Amino acid sequence: MTNDSWSGEDHPWEMLLGYLLETLAADERRAIENHLVDDHWLRTEGLETMRQLATRILESCAAEPPAQLRARLMSAIGQPSTLPPAPPEAIPYSALSRACDEVWMPWRPGWTTRLLYHSPAEDLVVALVRAEPGASLPPHRHHIAEEVLVLEGDLTVGEERLGPGDYIRSEAGTTHTRNFTTTGCTILVRRSLSECQAEYPGKGAE
Repeated sequence: MTNDSWSGEDHPWEMLLGYLLETLAADERRAIENHLVDDHWLRTEGLETMRQLATRILESCAAEPPAQLRARLMSAIGQPSTLPPAPPEAIPYSALSRACDEVWMPWRPGWTTRLLYHSPAEDLVVALVRAEPGASLPPHRHHIAEEVLVLEGDLTVGEERLGPGDYIRSEAGTTHTRNFTTTGCTILVRRSLSECQAEYPGKGAE
């Protein structure tokens, strides 16, 4: 019955037994519950060890306790009704792209792109795109919504001139007669993977 985070006079095992038997004051119960939430070992192995110990002590008593008291104690030991819920398990990330490993690929004249994430199942691609000063794109129509966040520089989308921090979403069916940058730009783009591949064969994510 050992654990580095549950030892010494500050965390006596007697308090855990009192918690199981519901004999602690309200502030003492809250202190125990805080430890149970934060300490996975205590919440699992520690609590189960104390529950087994309390059961053995109760069953080995020479004097038989009153039936109602025994039932109450056994119920508290076996089914602690006030055990706080365990913290939610962390969900691991599904994609990671580090700046130190960045790979920029040519896309169109004056434009390069760095793929961050793509998923054929979601029909989704997320990428960083850089444009040189004066770079432009031909008129095009979006069959699926596209989202753009300008990180650096300027970008004109249709009639809107965007700067750092500006965001624009183009719904399905939107037609852009012009896209260009005057000073150059870096943008974050979220769009349809299949549409990207259809527009620029060989340049989309594989």
